[in-house]
Amino acid sequence: MNLVAERIVCAYGERTVLHDFNLVAEPGTVTALLGPNGAGKSTALRALSRLLRPRAGKVTLGGEDVWRLPRRSFGRQVAFVPQSEAIAWPMTVEQVVLLGRVPHRGWLLPYSAEDRAALRTALRQVDLEDFQGRDLDSLSGGERRRALLARALAQDARVLLLDEPGAHLDLRHQVELFDLLARLARERRAAVVLSLHDLNLASLYADRAVLLNEGRIVAQGPTQEVLTPGLLRETFGIAVETVPHPRCGVAMILPVSPHLGET
Repeated sequence: MNLVAERIVCAYGERTVLHDFNLVAEPGTVTALLGPNGAGKSTALRALSRLLRPRAGKVTLGGEDVWRLPRRSFGRQVAFVPQSEAIAWPMTVEQVVLLGRVPHRGWLLPYSAEDRAALRTALRQVDLEDFQGRDLDSLSGGERRRALLARALAQDARVLLLDEPGAHLDLRHQVELFDLLARLARERRAAVVLSLHDLNLASLYADRAVLLNEGRIVAQGPTQEVLTPGLLRETFGIAVETVPHPRCGVAMILPVSPHLGET
């Protein structure tokens, strides 16, 4: 089941921030949205997740307009993890993660054995098993990010949309997170779309990449064909060099500066 954006245009008030954006998120793939601050990455994810209605174009899931799908049906199939989220009242990690089960059960029904199993699995996947009873407000930024990811995992959706999922995570948890996302794509045939600032994480884990700048697509395609010095300089306005990763051979991005190498 593909999630497809066809020439969508998004705006906030009179300001257009995304122009003619196209994307096909296929099962079994990880797609990285890349670009400088303000390029339109978060806006694209909000449109894909049905949080922002495009001014033009359309977003479809399995060929159906997402805005015509019942909310619960859409929620069973698509999960979104924002950069940050305000919680209106005190909640424990367990309560937050169980919110991911709402599309499967409704608000007033008691949690089933299946819901509890999904909770335990999600907490284990993000290394928060010992945090189940902690208040969300007591967590560090990285722990909070992992709790929101666990909510999406408990949702058991086939499309995962994540806005800067590696933010606030230490190196270990970044690697574990991206290993998990790649495994979900490969083993469960999930379609994963995420925004990133870290080009090297994109190179290591993404099958496809979309370069955005000022709300327009600069390039998209297989990641190794997109992360070239010429396209990156055009997008970010800085010279870079690429060297092969010593273990897997993918491009590692290194900035070029006249000050680097000075003693």
